[in-house]
Amino acid sequence: MPASPLDPADRAVLEHLVREGLELLDAGRLDAAALDLEEAREIAPEEPTVLAALGELALARDEPDRARTLLEAAVATDPGLADARYALARLLDEAGEHAARTEHDLAVLRLDAAAHRRAGLGGRRDLALIEEVAAEVLDRLPEPFASRLHDVPIVLEPRPGEAIVAEGFDPRAFGLFEGPDDHGRRRIDGIDPRPTRIVVFFANLLDAFGRDDEDLREQIEITLLHEIGHYFGLDEDQVDALGLR
Repeated sequence: MPASPLDPADRAVLEHLVREGLELLDAGRLDAAALDLEEAREIAPEEPTVLAALGELALARDEPDRARTLLEAAVATDPGLADARYALARLLDEAGEHAARTEHDLAVLRLDAAAHRRAGLGGRRDLALIEEVAAEVLDRLPEPFASRLHDVPIVLEPRPGEAIVAEGFDPRAFGLFEGPDDHGRRRIDGIDPRPTRIVVFFANLLDAFGRDDEDLREQIEITLLHEIGHYFGLDEDQVDALGLR
């Protein structure tokens, strides 16, 4: 038997509790978040947004089995919950259920694309800021890294393509390094025909960090340096040690 629809007053209270609960969860205040979300569940025990938020709380508490049960229930009721699908995909990946993970990740990709279009992400100002930060990062690169990177294009795309997500790539990644790395491009014994490029997924960045210039600038820089590190075969500690931060 379907649940009775909520009246407007209860719906408003429910939305406030879920929103506040998620904010508390983001702030690391798990007990306070739990109070809000359990109160929301008393109002609407089968509401998918409540189940999804409780699933995220269970993840934060390192309760993967409970998280999976809650997230699966949320997605079964509302397949359009992109965040719930994304969290569930990560759990499925850890469980080795890669086909199911990919199904959810492809759905996330489509749902995010629609949400990004509605939000108007990637306008002229957005792209200009990303290009500006990218230029600043490249200008600060020490030698010999700068010279060896000068012909590697940095490309802006809204989000990963369906083909690479189907291969297991994160649909909400911020960046990607593709093609032969620095060592591969300089080998004498052969030439890899694949083009080398660094991709910045601007819609994913803007969705995660908004249009706050300071936070967004920092994450653009982190993303670029991470992918540049991949190009040179460096791990995170080596990136720091060589002054690429």
